[in-house]
Amino acid sequence: MEELEEFEDIRLYDAAKKNDDGSERVLFSDYLKKRKRKKA
Repeated sequence: MEELEEFEDIRLYDAAKKNDDGSERVLFSDYLKKRKRKKA
């Protein structure tokens, strides 16, 4: 199940990257760290 969540995270990140205008860029590694903190 966790692998599916990680896959979904990557898919969402890629989709957001397509709409990125550079004004509010978040590194994927930072996003994952924040997500793990929310789960804990």
